[in-house]
Amino acid sequence: MPKGLLPEKLALLAETNYIKQGVNIVITGATGVGKSALSIAAAIEAIRKGYTVRYFRMMELISILNAKVDDSFIRFRELLHRTDVLLIDDFGGCMLEDDIVAKLNEIVDARYNEGATIITTQLRMSNMKEVIKTQGPICDAFCNRLFRNSDIEIRLTGASWRGRPEEIRGAK
Repeated sequence: MPKGLLPEKLALLAETNYIKQGVNIVITGATGVGKSALSIAAAIEAIRKGYTVRYFRMMELISILNAKVDDSFIRFRELLHRTDVLLIDDFGGCMLEDDIVAKLNEIVDARYNEGATIITTQLRMSNMKEVIKTQGPICDAFCNRLFRNSDIEIRLTGASWRGRPEEIRGAK
């Protein structure tokens, strides 16, 4: 069980049934523990099985959403709605302003139970609201659609892979 990854959680990602079921996956853990690597491996497996995947680092997605207004945002939302797996890497690295939360809420609402979202974050699933600047109905709606009790949290543990070649190669 390296990095705390339970075999049944790895099998879940490999089988890709979570996509058809519209279940979200939240991969949590400290910096360098392998969250992004695991999420990209899951995305590659989904692509191998014929699913469409879109990958965004959170800061990149915020920049895109800031640039999208009116019709261009609607087209972008529809593109993400038709995507089987939306992968958001590094959620929680910055505070989310109200306008970004509103746009993210529209995206996750359109995708609700129709596609899976994989999120990597250093936050626990129960603490995801902490990065939303204004708490209230839009925050609640967003978190309720994206971090549901039926969604799956995979907690990775251990030391950072960065700068430790012996751990990357699997040596003890």
